[in-house]
Amino acid sequence: MALAYHPLTPARWPDFETLFLEKRGELPPDENLAGGGCWCMEFRRPPKDFLFKSDENRGMLKDLVDSGEPTGILAYDGDEPVGWCSVAPRSQCVGLEYRAHLRPVDERPAWSIVCFFVARPARGKGVMAGLLAAAIAFARERGARILEAYPMRGDAPDDMAGGFRGVLRSLEREGFVTAVERFPGEPIVRLSLD
Repeated sequence: MALAYHPLTPARWPDFETLFLEKRGELPPDENLAGGGCWCMEFRRPPKDFLFKSDENRGMLKDLVDSGEPTGILAYDGDEPVGWCSVAPRSQCVGLEYRAHLRPVDERPAWSIVCFFVARPARGKGVMAGLLAAAIAFARERGARILEAYPMRGDAPDDMAGGFRGVLRSLEREGFVTAVERFPGEPIVRLSLD
C-alpha cells in the first residue's frame, strides 16, 4: 500500500463520505459500516442528543469541517480513502463530559482521539499505526500540548467494533501512558507533546 495521510478539509469531504458509506458484509443497503451512522459524532454531542443512523450527524460534522475546525485525519492508499482518525481539541468532544469515567483528568487543555476507522480491505496493513502517528503530528502542529485517547483494554476484534477508540498497546508504543482508569478496562491515556 502507498499510504498517505491528510487532514479532513471541505475539499476532502467527499472522500470521508465514501469511506463512511463503505458497505461491509451482509448489511442492508441503507446501512453504513463506520459506526452504523454515527458520522463520528458520538463523542461530539451530549448522549441525550445523539442518535445512530442520523443524517443530522452527517450534517453536523460537515458543518464543523466547513468551519475550518480540526476534526481528524484521513488515510489514503493512492487516491482511495482507507482510514480515519478523529483528533480535535477535547472541548469539541462534549460527549466525553457526560461519561463519568472519561471526565477530564485535570484542568490542562488537551486534544482527544476518540475514533479510528479502517476500511475492511486495508486492515492489518499498518493504517491505524500510520493514522496515530499522523494524528500526533497534526495535534502538535496546531499547538496541542497534551493528547488523550480512550481505548478499551485488550485487542481490537476483527470487526474493529471494540477497537474504534484505539488499541492500548498501539498507543503505548507511541508513548501514551495511563493517566487514570476510573472504570476497569477503560483508561484515559495521555501523551505529552511538549
